[in-house]
Amino acid sequence: MNKITFKNSITGETATVKAGFSWILFLFSSFFGIPLFLRKLYLLGVIMLILEAINITLTVFTEFYYYSALEFLMYIVQFGMFGLNIFLGIKGNKMTALNYIKLGYKIIDKEDYKINMAKQNWSLPESAFEN
Repeated sequence: MNKITFKNSITGETATVKAGFSWILFLFSSFFGIPLFLRKLYLLGVIMLILEAINITLTVFTEFYYYSALEFLMYIVQFGMFGLNIFLGIKGNKMTALNYIKLGYKIIDKEDYKINMAKQNWSLPESAFEN
């Protein structure tokens, strides 16, 4: 598998991140941002949560009161969420790996192909690797 293991040297907590496209973020990040919160990407999680709340509110209002402007705005929000889902699917694993490194995690995998894959896909600094 193309999973790379991270370990926090202070807490001992481990996490794995897959190199490549993130199907979880692509398919489920618009569900109140829950996968983003689980990956400790709190700012993106809050953004998705706000967009989902706006989307639900606009959907309810256009269901009971027909306002073409609200319906247009609802479609714009949905299109923006879909675009953000595509972006998160492509860049989500890299953002997760960089966030883990910023939080003090280090890559503990010893296999050369995994280290090369992490360096190539995510352009990580040398400080991200455990000696």
